[in-house]
Amino acid sequence: MNQVDDPGMGDPTTGRARKSPWQRAFGGGAAAASLLAVAPATLLLIVAETRQGRLVGGVAACGALTLVCLVAMAWRWPTPPRPWAIGAGVWLAAGATLAVALAWSSPGDSPERSIGLISRAFGDRRVPRLSPAKLLPEIDQVKLGVTLATRFVPWMGRARTIREVTMGLYRAIEANPDARGLGPVTHYGGLEAIGLDFRADHYFAYVPEPKPGERLGAVVFLHGNGGNFQVMPWACRELAESRRVIILCPTFGFGFWGEGGVEAVDRAWLDALGRWPIDPARVDLAGLSDGGLGVTRSALAHPDRYRGLIYVSPTMRRDELGSLPFEMGWKGRPILVLQGDRDWSVAKSTVDPAVDLLRRLGCDVDYRVFPGEDHFLFFSRRLELSDAIGGWMARAEDARSSGEKAGER
Repeated sequence: MNQVDDPGMGDPTTGRARKSPWQRAFGGGAAAASLLAVAPATLLLIVAETRQGRLVGGVAACGALTLVCLVAMAWRWPTPPRPWAIGAGVWLAAGATLAVALAWSSPGDSPERSIGLISRAFGDRRVPRLSPAKLLPEIDQVKLGVTLATRFVPWMGRARTIREVTMGLYRAIEANPDARGLGPVTHYGGLEAIGLDFRADHYFAYVPEPKPGERLGAVVFLHGNGGNFQVMPWACRELAESRRVIILCPTFGFGFWGEGGVEAVDRAWLDALGRWPIDPARVDLAGLSDGGLGVTRSALAHPDRYRGLIYVSPTMRRDELGSLPFEMGWKGRPILVLQGDRDWSVAKSTVDPAVDLLRRLGCDVDYRVFPGEDHFLFFSRRLELSDAIGGWMARAEDARSSGEKAGER
């Protein structure tokens, strides 16, 4: 009698049960996911700038390779090949060893500073020392992200310039003992990105050392999408020193500046006002990219708090800018708009109508377009932007002084 193969009987040559189509699909997907997890972990291990970052990359790579071995063992169960079992044990042991070293060298809380580059958490909850949010330094997070984005996102533009400029700023922070050592707050952005609640109890700042009796001005600078980064106020340090202003960068999740955004700016501002000698008459409000939404909404809520508004590569909603409260609060007052004509994220064609609307409302708009520049304008031309903003601030101060003198006469 001829024996008929039964799929449930397994393979007679190996003794292993045959896999159904869905088992094969699941196993193949798990194997692919495991292998894909190895790639970014290995890349981090290669590109990390700090010892802490290399340790994180090593732990992640060992964990991913352990997962690959375990998936292979599960696929060949109940008789997994011995090499896969040995591999899983080796990678697990290596990862555990690196994890111990990582825990031993994990940084503590960010240093408390009152001048220079600072990180200020003013909420009632502290991030645990071994929190994943603190394990990977910001410089390594950004380098990994920039390396991946500039190689695999074709519309990012000038990849080499983006990498060189960004990492040049971060290396300058790491080289300055009065600036390095600040923990990242990118977990706030990550929480909002996946739809979870986040806290708005933090800001970065760059603070020039006040001279005896000096009162500093301030620029409240709202970050764009992706979250808040310490490089933002650091990139403005020349402006801070030359114009004698504090650069205050509130943290608000991923940077959509929706519900709760105005209140987050208020809390950061009130905290800063109680810590440094700030001249309330010399306070400007600025925003980068989607931070422009936060600028408009905070300007609507507190028109008397800010001397002027600065929009950089901004998202500008004409329904909000054209509202009666905005017109009443900002007619005749200074607004600076800085935009690249090759911006792939916020096209110039969306900014032009907003500028035209502001001018029709009677706002004193200074609109500057930078030829050949894209959404990386703030960093790629930062010294030129610093000069442009500084000159605009000087004119605003001169106009205010002239108005006060005319009033006295």
